[in-house]
Amino acid sequence: MTQNNSEGGEKVYFARHKYKYKTGNVKPLFNEHRIGIHYQDSKSTRPEDYSKINGKVNKTAESTMGRYNEIRKKGAIVGAVYEGNDRKIFVGKVRPGTVNKCISVEGNGKGIFKTARLANCKTVTFAECPVLWAIMPRQSTLVEWKKGAKILRAIMRGEKMLKREVESLDIGQLEVLCYNYMVKNHYISSLLLPIGRTLRDVDIYGMDKRGQLVMAQVTQSRNKAEIKEKKNGLLKAAGGKLSEAAGGKSVRLFLFARTHSREETGVKFIDIEGVFNELDKDTSYHDIISRMLKIEFNDGCSED
Repeated sequence: MTQNNSEGGEKVYFARHKYKYKTGNVKPLFNEHRIGIHYQDSKSTRPEDYSKINGKVNKTAESTMGRYNEIRKKGAIVGAVYEGNDRKIFVGKVRPGTVNKCISVEGNGKGIFKTARLANCKTVTFAECPVLWAIMPRQSTLVEWKKGAKILRAIMRGEKMLKREVESLDIGQLEVLCYNYMVKNHYISSLLLPIGRTLRDVDIYGMDKRGQLVMAQVTQSRNKAEIKEKKNGLLKAAGGKLSEAAGGKSVRLFLFARTHSREETGVKFIDIEGVFNELDKDTSYHDIISRMLKIEFNDGCSED
């Protein structure tokens, strides 16, 4: 599973808001459509003031505060979630030169968040664009969101559909599409494990109608060395039995990549653009692709 994130444009970030893990504590930020950082009950925005917390070195806090300042200085698109409203994402712009505002979520100077206002805010729910939750950064307060960049930029442009091409798909969506392609072409009949997940060398694992095991890897990489590594990983996953794999006696191996379709040392290479185009022309799968590329959102706060 390899994701291609190369795309120019405005930087995109993800912000998660929690405070003592109690629902409702970050509601003031949610209500005002603000992103915020809480490290100690301090109003300082100087990163070096957070290099140590409670006497312990804290590089994460220092770098996060630096990132927050860069966003306010240069501007960025941000997708934000809030404890208690985690099935809703606010997508908006922090404008260049945005002034910091400190908010005490508990009052009396406790729970101080350093905050910045999101302008031209849009609201996205889980039902409208579930892929954003699938690619959401885990355990992070404020990080660059490369996987979500294409979708969030489109939202801010007011677009309801991503460009109809394989590059618009998240890697997880592409894996599902490749599985459908395998079903359509009778390469696989049943899954034996969920698609993707955490297996290093195999994204699709199942069997065909004859009971033969099937393994497939999916990548969006353009790097020939990475594609070769994926092929070798598949062969290792098959137990290194190259003669059996090549003869189709024990397991069939497929590699979906940016390459022309061919057979090579026991692995069938299939071009992902060819997969996309073939399925898109099929009325049975055209609507599936449309649903994957569709973006739904609602206008939130008005511009400042």
